[in-house]
Amino acid sequence: MKKFFKFLLLGIFVSKIFIPLVVFANTEGNTIITYDSSLPEITKHKVEFTHDQNGQLQGNTLLYVQEGFPIKFVDVPTPIPEKGYVFDKWINKTNTPPSTVLDWSLEIINKPTTFFASFKKDFTTLNVKDVTIQEGTEWKPEDNFISATDADGKDVNFNDIVVKGAEFVDVNKVGSYSVIFEYGGLTKTVSVIVKSKPIKNYTVTFKSDSGGTLSGKTSQRVAEGSKISSIPVVKSNKGYNFLGWYQGNIKVDPNRVIITKDTVFTAKFTEIKVAMYRLYNPNSGEHFYTASSYERDSLKKSGWRYEGIGWYGPANGNGKPVYRLYNPNAGDHHYTLSSYERDSLKKSGWRYEGVGWYSKGTVPLYRQYNPNAKSGAHNYTTNKFENDMLIKVGWRAEGIGWYALSR
Repeated sequence: MKKFFKFLLLGIFVSKIFIPLVVFANTEGNTIITYDSSLPEITKHKVEFTHDQNGQLQGNTLLYVQEGFPIKFVDVPTPIPEKGYVFDKWINKTNTPPSTVLDWSLEIINKPTTFFASFKKDFTTLNVKDVTIQEGTEWKPEDNFISATDADGKDVNFNDIVVKGAEFVDVNKVGSYSVIFEYGGLTKTVSVIVKSKPIKNYTVTFKSDSGGTLSGKTSQRVAEGSKISSIPVVKSNKGYNFLGWYQGNIKVDPNRVIITKDTVFTAKFTEIKVAMYRLYNPNSGEHFYTASSYERDSLKKSGWRYEGIGWYGPANGNGKPVYRLYNPNAGDHHYTLSSYERDSLKKSGWRYEGVGWYSKGTVPLYRQYNPNAKSGAHNYTTNKFENDMLIKVGWRAEGIGWYALSR
C-alpha cells in the first residue's frame, strides 16, 4: 500500500487570480499537483497612474492591487513637474465625483482604479540683494532679503527662507562674503561687502501730497552710493489716482535712485475728473448741464445743441454737492450749492432731482440771471468773457455758483 504526504504550496496566478495548489508526494518519489477547491480565490485589480500635460511620472504607472487592500505609498510613482509648474495633488478619477487623495492608506482598491496627477503653475519667487556695510556694522541675513512668494503667489515670511553661509560673514573684517538663500527650489547667492572706508549716511524721506496716504517706514538712513532698502505702501484717497513718486517735478523710481545726499521722494496723486456736458435748447433758450453721457446723447437726439464740455468736476462725491431742480411749469432747470435755495424752490413747486455733480477746485463757475426770460433764466460758465458779455446785454451777475477742477 502506497503512503501519501500532503502539503500546501503558495500557489500560482492565472489571469490575475490566485490558484492555491496542493502537492501530494508518495514514497516512490512521484508527485501529484492538484487544485484545492476548498481555498478562497484572491482577486487583484488594475491600478493606473496618469497625469496632465504639465508634468511627468517617474516610476511604475501600472499596478495590480489585491482587492480590499490599499495602495502602498512606496508603489506610487513620483510626480515630476515641467519647468514653471509644481505638483498639486493626486485625484482618484474612478470615484464619483473624483476625489482628492489625502492618505494613500485610505485608498482601498475594490475595482479597476485610475489616479490622476495634477500640476499647477508655480508662482514661487525669491528676491534678494547685495548689501554693503561698514566694518564693525551690525548685519543680519534679513538685510539681503527683499521678498518671496510661495507656489500660489502668497507672500512668504523671511523665517521660511533657508539661509546658508551667514555664519561665515565677519563684519569686523574687510572682504566680500557670499550668502545663499533657498526657498521652494530656488537658490540665490548674494554678497555682503564689508568696507573699511567710513560710509556717509543720508536721510531719505517719503511724503505724499493731499491725494493719498503712506503706510510703513517713511524715513530711513541710507549709505552714500547705496539704494533705499524699502518703500512705503501708497494708498490713494477717494476720488484720486496715484501718479507716481517724484523728486521735485521729475518722476522717478525710488528703488533705482543712488543716494548721494539727503533726499525726499513725494507720492503725487491726480484727482479723478468727471466731464460736465453743456447743451443748449434753441427753442426755449435754456442751457442744460449734466455729467451723464446718456442724458447728453438723449437730448442731442431731441434737438438740443451740444456745446461741448463746460467744465470738470471731482468724482465719487469728493466735494460739495450741487443740487439740481426742475420747474415743470417753465420747463427749465436750476443748479445751486445752497440747500436753503434748494428747499425754497421745492416749496415753490420745483422738483428736486438730486445731486447733479460736486463742487471742488479753483476754477469759478460764474452765474448770471436773465430777468426777462421765462425759461433758461440762469446761465453758468467758467468763461469770464462770456460772463462779462451777458452782463453788458442786461443779465444780472449773481457771483460764483460753484467751483470746478482745472483742465
